[in-house]
Amino acid sequence: RWAPAAHLGRTGPAAFLAKELGHASVEARRNLSVKHRDLLKQRQTAEASGLWGAKGTRGFRTFLKNKYGSIVAGWRALDLDGNGRLSFQEFCIACRKMGYHGNLKLLWNELDANNNGFVSVGEIDPKVAKTVGTFKLELMYHYGDMLSAWQKGLDVNGTGRIEEREVKECCDRLGLSLNSKELFDMLRGSPCGLGLTLAEFDPDAHRRFMTSDFTGILSKANTDFIDQVEGIGEAIPWPADVLAHRSKVEGSQMVSKKALWRQEVMRRELSEIEADRDEITKFRQGLDSVDGFKKALVKRFGSIFGAWRNALDVHDTGRISFHEFCQVMTRLSLGGDVQGLWHQLDVQDNGFIELVDLDPETDLLLSEFREKCNEHYGNMLLAWVKGMDRNGNGSVDEKQFVRVCKDVGFVGLDVTDGGRPADGSAG
Repeated sequence: RWAPAAHLGRTGPAAFLAKELGHASVEARRNLSVKHRDLLKQRQTAEASGLWGAKGTRGFRTFLKNKYGSIVAGWRALDLDGNGRLSFQEFCIACRKMGYHGNLKLLWNELDANNNGFVSVGEIDPKVAKTVGTFKLELMYHYGDMLSAWQKGLDVNGTGRIEEREVKECCDRLGLSLNSKELFDMLRGSPCGLGLTLAEFDPDAHRRFMTSDFTGILSKANTDFIDQVEGIGEAIPWPADVLAHRSKVEGSQMVSKKALWRQEVMRRELSEIEADRDEITKFRQGLDSVDGFKKALVKRFGSIFGAWRNALDVHDTGRISFHEFCQVMTRLSLGGDVQGLWHQLDVQDNGFIELVDLDPETDLLLSEFREKCNEHYGNMLLAWVKGMDRNGNGSVDEKQFVRVCKDVGFVGLDVTDGGRPADGSAG
């Protein structure tokens, strides 16, 4: 049986590799590679030390201030759902989204000191949380809700923005011994700009304002930064607006926010309907009498003659029948005892109503005015063209009308009494 020579075993693959790896050039390349890896590791460590992520909570606070202008603005970017706390998943997603680099697990363990699985703004910066929370709590106590506090306590001039001076004045009114400059710097999102807006100050109040949900029926309880005040809900009571937005129970049923909103909308609609009904009732009161009918006409058309021209005697016949009168009452939506009112107006019992039956004084004055115009100009058309509308613009004002009255010798009308035209219009 064939077998390799004994001396060939010393020149096999293992011996060959041992010989090659022991060569001086291979050893030199190996040492160079180890040094290169150590150099890369040192460089990465040096670069990482320059990142805020390697500086713990202090570096994270600095990162938020540099990127968003303040801790408050940075917290708004972190707490996207506005519930006042972050889970680890929310924290990681928000940090990566805002471009924060570092060991998030290590930072989370440092922030979540009480190991409850959540991080609040008070754990990121306790001083900011306490200062802003105290300020907002006093605003809620004094003004009821944050939107009212903004409108009545901060933005009193209605510009939509506030400055440090307005924050200081508000603190003085509330009796708070807070550093107004420090508080303003905590609230605003940038060291420069035109001031602090409602959206930056309190997103929930801004949402109420934009949706006209001023009472906050569709909004959740606004505990923004207030829940960071030590002792809130125990030694310190919650504001009334917060308690009003807690779950409400009527009888044995829980009332949802949508149900409360529907109730509010229905209440407003019923109130408006009742107001309209009262207005209509007041308008129709007295329509069974001549005086009430005249008041309704004056309210609608400005004068009795204006109502006669524009609604009653639309065909300019100088009189109307009972049938036409009924049509007018229906068209004007005037109810009441139409037939009884007709009998009161048709004093001559001839089956017609004339202007003299409604307004004898106006009818007498108009008759006299027509007579004077016919004597002076020949007819009413020439009186209009030559006397009143000399410039041809189709209307006359009080001054032109007074001049014509003097020209024709008509003195029976006091045209200085308010200057109201006979048709009740503006001219």
